[in-house]
Amino acid sequence: MTPSCFMTKILECVPVEKIRRIVFLSGGRIAVIPKHLCKDDNGSPVIHLFDNRMNLIALLDRNEGFDGAKLDVIELQDGRFLSYGRSYYLKLWDRSGKFIEEWNNHFFVRSVLQLSCGRIITASAGWFLIRDKNGLELKRMKVSEYPESIDRCVELPGERFMTVTTLEHKNIWSFEGELEV
Repeated sequence: MTPSCFMTKILECVPVEKIRRIVFLSGGRIAVIPKHLCKDDNGSPVIHLFDNRMNLIALLDRNEGFDGAKLDVIELQDGRFLSYGRSYYLKLWDRSGKFIEEWNNHFFVRSVLQLSCGRIITASAGWFLIRDKNGLELKRMKVSEYPESIDRCVELPGERFMTVTTLEHKNIWSFEGELEV
């Protein structure tokens, strides 16, 4: 499919002024993330999921967010999706875009990372949570105090990951959540 056909198909479903980001997924699938919490007829922010032929296959539509929140999605190693938008909950979807369940994150979700071992890190305010691949909470760690918050998490070599705060403070952690000095 040519780039112009690709965009034409997307624009049939989502007007260009409402697109914040396009995420390329495995198998040629694509998720279109709206900006400014563009909502469906029921008032839910919607992520459009397309197959590799640019056919709309699902609307990930149970998302929540607060003013200024940016909706996002990650694809897990097994093909499922997690959507989040700075609410207290992550939404889990199967490969076809069918809603499975929501996970309570206890804090606004800012960032999500799945580590190579399958564990999932969710970063929120000054905290991060480590979950197993099925969402079971394994550990909760406080990293910083308000107004500083975790901006992102990055996997590093050697079964470690790094948290980076809004003030660019960096901490390195083992996959088990132990701070490395």
